Amino acid sequence: MALTGPAKLAIGAGVGLVAITGMMFALNTLSGGYAENVAATALAPIVDEVAGTDGRVVCELGDAGTNDFLSANNIPWAQRAILVPDTDDLDERVIGIAADAGYDLADVPESTTDQHILEGTTEGVTLTVGVLRLSNWDAGCGALTVADDQAVVQLTIDYPPTS
Repeated sequence: MALTGPAKLAIGAGVGLVAITGMMFALNTLSGGYAENVAATALAPIVDEVAGTDGRVVCELGDAGTNDFLSANNIPWAQRAILVPDTDDLDERVIGIAADAGYDLADVPESTTDQHILEGTTEGVTLTVGVLRLSNWDAGCGALTVADDQAVVQLTIDYPPTS
């Protein structure tokens, strides 16, 4: 049975779509578009420890720093925000978790009671921690109302430029 004009057109369109999709996937893969974000990988165990059993991640941002056609950034970074119960020892617990991961955190000058900001660098990798006691919070993932008995722990890790 011979194919008619419309059938040939449908098959040609399908083959063309598969070819274009394959080329886009290959270009993205070759340019590092699917590269692992080393910052997100390094941050994951710290996030897990901070979240514990009572916290939950409310925001995830980052970039693998591949500096390709999908991203003009060459600095791998990751940021996670975790909504946790605000306990008396929260700040000390987060500092201890960071220390266990190799980061000696120190207060930054902009730090306040409601926004306790700390930073530490090890082997060129910087971890910034914010223990935020704010009623409203937004860091790029949408607004969040925070109850009086909760805090947001914002963790950001920055690697040196990739090239």
